[in-house]
Amino acid sequence: MPAFYRQAAVLAYPSQTEGFGLCPLEALACGTPVVVPAAPPFTEHLRTLEAFWCQPDQPESLICTLHDALNARNAARFQVSGPVTACRFDWQKVASKHLPAYRRLAALQHATAPASGVF
Repeated sequence: MPAFYRQAAVLAYPSQTEGFGLCPLEALACGTPVVVPAAPPFTEHLRTLEAFWCQPDQPESLICTLHDALNARNAARFQVSGPVTACRFDWQKVASKHLPAYRRLAALQHATAPASGVF
């Protein structure tokens, strides 16, 4: 996949139903600009200049955003900034952010589990 991302001029990911997903991060890691929705979860994880933002429910927004992303001057910055952005999401960092939720669930499970031998 990295070879495909590196050959792409831009990754358009205007989904309104997908989660954050690996595709934008993989493209950024390869230095490829990404077009994502200006909505959560993207706005919660990416900074303003780390992506090109569109309004997926407005086709003209997607067209304008793709045009901006395809501008060589705009796209060139992703050769450096894309991999830097993607590094913020390494497995260790992402997993560590999930630990508090897993601990809360484990404590809840333990607190509500029936006593041993009692059904």
